[in-house]
Amino acid sequence: MKGTTMTTQQRDMIDQILRNARFDLGGDVAAQRPLLDQMLTSQPLPGDVRLTPADLGGIPVTFIDIADVEPRGTIFHIHGGGFALGSAAGSAGLASSLARKTSMRAVSVDYRLAPEHPYPAALQDVTAAYRALAGQAGSAGHVVVSGESAGGNLAQKAAA
Repeated sequence: MKGTTMTTQQRDMIDQILRNARFDLGGDVAAQRPLLDQMLTSQPLPGDVRLTPADLGGIPVTFIDIADVEPRGTIFHIHGGGFALGSAAGSAGLASSLARKTSMRAVSVDYRLAPEHPYPAALQDVTAAYRALAGQAGSAGHVVVSGESAGGNLAQKAAA
């Protein structure tokens, strides 16, 4: 996959979003969750991206497809957020970009969040969804696992 470089305009936009956001990583999670989701979804997805809510193994997920792309497999994407923040919808921008660049579909998991659902709830959810997806695909050989931040931690453990 060819790397991309952020333009000066994109860097300036991100800088302004972060400087002006009410988001406080150390703040109350109930107040911060919608702020993070709002920040992550403020940029509209391209018109050819299709989001479909579903469930895998009883766990809520969002399937992310690119119109007119016959997927060669599935990216199983796990959002970040320190195990307490984030959502499948919030990571749809990144997951759809990965799907587009690899000619795959993506699925992002809405695992249960702490502190309401402490460890190992997130890992149990991600593992259940991954196993269900691998079962639908016929094998894990057609599934690529990715994750950002806390999701990277869960990705490593769920696919083990």
